Amino acid sequence: MTESSGQSGAGPARPIVPSPDDDRVAVLAAYLRSNQGRFTDEALARAARDAGYSDAELTAAAALAAGSWQATDAAPVAIRRTNRGVVAAVAIAYVVALYLAITFAGSMSSDLSGIVALAGLLAGVVAWVLLRGERPSLAQGIGCGVVLAIAIPIVAVVVIIGICIVAGTYPSGG
Repeated sequence: MTESSGQSGAGPARPIVPSPDDDRVAVLAAYLRSNQGRFTDEALARAARDAGYSDAELTAAAALAAGSWQATDAAPVAIRRTNRGVVAAVAIAYVVALYLAITFAGSMSSDLSGIVALAGLLAGVVAWVLLRGERPSLAQGIGCGVVLAIAIPIVAVVVIIGICIVAGTYPSGG
């Protein structure tokens, strides 16, 4: 029995060894994939030709790159990047404004301070939900501010309890 008798015409009997041109096509395909959406197809083709790629290599690389892009013909999804400076500034401003509002309301009535706290947290969650699609940096800042506004008092209480335990001056309850 020979090697090709078990193949029944399904393909070559030996593995195909890639040629140096195959590597060029793969490199060009990776270049096309990484720059897709940032530059026009014409600009990418012109840059590839300027770099010494032939039209045949460009066509093969475009076919290879297209196979790894989205399977549907849907428009490419825009990459949204958040500005960390905006996120931090909004989070800090939200926490400071909420705590000042709670303090001001608390100077009038302790019941009012609780209502202001709950309303402020609820408003922050609603703002986060409404803004997360349109203004991701602002929404993330508000979301982080809500988390910080809840976490800061919890951490403060745990630290105070820890200090009391270490100092041995915790309340006796009676």
